[in-house]
Amino acid sequence: NHAAGGRGVFGQLSQLGLLQMVDLGNQLREELHLDDEDSDTGDDNHHEDEHGNKHILGGKLFHGKAPLHPQRIKVTSTNFPRTVQSVQGLLVGLFPEGTDGHHVEIDV
Repeated sequence: NHAAGGRGVFGQLSQLGLLQMVDLGNQLREELHLDDEDSDTGDDNHHEDEHGNKHILGGKLFHGKAPLHPQRIKVTSTNFPRTVQSVQGLLVGLFPEGTDGHHVEIDV
């Protein structure tokens, strides 16, 4: 049991910290998800970087045929209230419209 477990400044995420995590979730969603209008299967979606690594669909993990969905992610957190709150904020940013009744489990 950690000495800072749930008490004092280590116990809760600040409001600013929560807003920062929501913003980070928004940024991740934008970086990892290819917009539907850009997700055709043409050769333009495949490229090779300066290191010779091949990228499909601009390196995006999620696209029209495999969209960002709660069932396609796994979340792990330490068992401190502030880290669980952080990941909850991140998920709000990733799924701003909600999860359509699908639950995202947070393994602690």
